[in-house]
Amino acid sequence: MRPTVESDPEVSSSPLSGGSQMSDLPQPSRAGLTLSGPTKVAVVGAGFIADFHLAVLTRTPGVEVVAVCDTVQERAAAAAKQHGVAGVATDLAQLPGMGVQVAHLTTPPDLHVPLTRALLELGLGVFVEKPLALCSADARELVDMAQARDLPLAVNHNNVFAP
Repeated sequence: MRPTVESDPEVSSSPLSGGSQMSDLPQPSRAGLTLSGPTKVAVVGAGFIADFHLAVLTRTPGVEVVAVCDTVQERAAAAAKQHGVAGVATDLAQLPGMGVQVAHLTTPPDLHVPLTRALLELGLGVFVEKPLALCSADARELVDMAQARDLPLAVNHNNVFAP
């Protein structure tokens, strides 16, 4: 049985449960990103949750969605067309050449660690749909990688405060 975040001492838990706050964790700086002009974003994974990210990102001031990336080109192309995104990619290695600075990772959870690792190795910041990883050791590795490369790494849980 996998431990929950609250019972895992390596992962920060909620202040309400007596654990440290997320703000207590070391945070990567933003020096790895060029902050002039819009932030250039790619959505990686063109499945169900990608539509929500694309709908918000394409309406967010200061953000330019430059690509949708998926291993199935037709799926990436359909999502890109639906949301007015010009770029389509089938390989993560294409993203830096497209000017991408940050990738929204919207793939199934078992792919989060290897794809986040690959994106960080390419020099891209990553905004990962929950969960970041399936074990705390992998989560710590990704945080350490982001810090070593001075890249942003964040996890999305948009319903964290929903009852």
